[in-house]
Amino acid sequence: MTKKTTKKTPIKKVAKKTTGKKSPVKKKPIKRGKAGRSSHSIKKDLISALEATLGVVTSACSMVGVTTRSHYRYMKSDKKYAEDVGMVQNTALDFGETLLYKAMKKEKLAAIIFYLKTKGAVRGFSENMTVNQNVKSVGHITQNEPMDLETWEKLGAESLKNQDYALEQLLKARDKN
Repeated sequence: MTKKTTKKTPIKKVAKKTTGKKSPVKKKPIKRGKAGRSSHSIKKDLISALEATLGVVTSACSMVGVTTRSHYRYMKSDKKYAEDVGMVQNTALDFGETLLYKAMKKEKLAAIIFYLKTKGAVRGFSENMTVNQNVKSVGHITQNEPMDLETWEKLGAESLKNQDYALEQLLKARDKN
């Protein structure tokens, strides 16, 4: 018995021999992950998993069987995938806002306070005090640590003096004209 061996010829050479020309269409090989799935399939599965987990990347990647590094690599390299992930994140945010509104309708105090601190800050519902004041500068104050009540009172009194002085100057300028 003799073994018969056949020489495998690459596809490109076969096409060249049969047609005499190179094949005009070069197909890109489909990238496949460790499990043999295409990156397109993995991305599709990741989007579905992200929807199921409300955008929690680690949980979604675990469900699909890929690393979070793969997800972030897809985010950088595939604009469409990044847009789809953004849509999932917006959907999750909308869901959270809907639950917040429902909690507010049920008069849940924590939800109402949270909403007022975040959305109502422009109307003064905030724990932080912002003071904007234009006066002749005699120095600059930078606060890095919380101040006690006595310091606040001193700064407030100084601020009122500056405001009174600025108002006096404005009134004098108006009366001159």
